[in-house]
Amino acid sequence: MPEFQPYPAIRYHYSGQETIVHNAEEDEALGGGWAERPHDWLRYKGARRLDPRHDPIKWVDQWPLESLRESLKNQIKARLLKIHARFWQNPDQPGADTEAMVVALDQIAQVLFDAQFLREHHLTHEIPELIWDSAIAGGWWSLASETPSRMFREKLGRYWVFRDDTRNWDMLFGTAVAKWRAILLESRAPGSEPPAPKRQDLTIARTTPRAQRWEDIHILFLSDERIEISIQDCRETWNYGEMGCADRRNGTPNQCWALLKILAQNQGFLPLNRGSSEWAAIEKQVERTRKFLREHFGLTEDPLPLKKGSGYRLRCHIGLAPSYRT
Repeated sequence: MPEFQPYPAIRYHYSGQETIVHNAEEDEALGGGWAERPHDWLRYKGARRLDPRHDPIKWVDQWPLESLRESLKNQIKARLLKIHARFWQNPDQPGADTEAMVVALDQIAQVLFDAQFLREHHLTHEIPELIWDSAIAGGWWSLASETPSRMFREKLGRYWVFRDDTRNWDMLFGTAVAKWRAILLESRAPGSEPPAPKRQDLTIARTTPRAQRWEDIHILFLSDERIEISIQDCRETWNYGEMGCADRRNGTPNQCWALLKILAQNQGFLPLNRGSSEWAAIEKQVERTRKFLREHFGLTEDPLPLKKGSGYRLRCHIGLAPSYRT
């Protein structure tokens, strides 16, 4: 029986083209999008069908974005599910897949920006990777596989994909990324102040019992960048960025966080020192911190009243944890 000879062989492209390869080198040089049999592409063509296994939020919980809190992940999941629902209303419209992906980048960037978490590298790396994973898991983008093959040779996120040469894929998110880069630059302009957290992003008010008075709240600094907040028997830990205390201009802790740390070091007390050349700036810092605490915990009374003749006294319990380290 003659030995099987793999070459020459016909290869079939997704576009319908055919070509003959004479050896393994020519076969490899074809790149992705070529199959050994014409019917290998049939499952990827024709009308799209929603499948129960399609899940655009499949990978959000495993997204390796640093210290992203659960409430923000839930917001991102909600945005992706809404985009998913809109996509499957008319999935065969030309460009529906890539349009859904561009909208997803804009929506995810908005969530992170509102939480003062968005950084420029998120726009070019972490967010696009999550979007490709979500688009494939949700069935928006169908030309993909969980394993590499002759057809799918390009690795994107957790999948192997084929992207044809009809468009510049590197610029798929180009316009949306440019928009958010501009927004980030404007938010870091000299003299700009980060906006107060939006009410729907106040994690403490939604995930722990709401405090009825300031004295119900216990704050412990675990380190220079992380605190523990206790209300009744519920405890949660957050870093300064998750609390909305990151300076938009450079990502470092803002003045509210700095004043809270001073109060923690002094058992909630800030001595009165009107003779200091910095006192006017300190009073402004106190006012900003009052506003932040009221908005964050949803209480209207003054959290940091001035005790006549002595100084400011925080009504919350605040201090340094035994494990505190710089």
